[in-house]
Amino acid sequence: MKKIILTFLVFYSFVNISAQKEVVLRISHALNGNSFKYNEHFDINGNTNYFTRLQYYLSGIKVYHDGGQLTPLNNVYVLASGHITNYPLGSFPFNQIESISFDVGVDQTANSGNTVNYPSQHPLGPQSPPM
Repeated sequence: MKKIILTFLVFYSFVNISAQKEVVLRISHALNGNSFKYNEHFDINGNTNYFTRLQYYLSGIKVYHDGGQLTPLNNVYVLASGHITNYPLGSFPFNQIESISFDVGVDQTANSGNTVNYPSQHPLGPQSPPM
């Protein structure tokens, strides 16, 4: 009987572990209906412009999944860049994602913190050039 219970527990644990799915936010940056490119000239109201840098923060990320359930991703921040498409958000036990919402910018609490409080690879860590 103990072997049956132990086998069931191991199987149940394996199913729960394998149910984790990597969630990746995919952003396709575009400008005037075309794929975004650095240093490419574009016209706005007769003025020629171009971008040498495009970076912005995403915070307050919420995932709606599995028939209307909501999971806020607390303390998850993304530093988006014009040349990057995929942003891993973590592994979660979701079956189906219906939508993701987020705020552009950093919440007030995180924005008032010191960047040295985060490791260099963290989106809120020190950046070069600074944000």
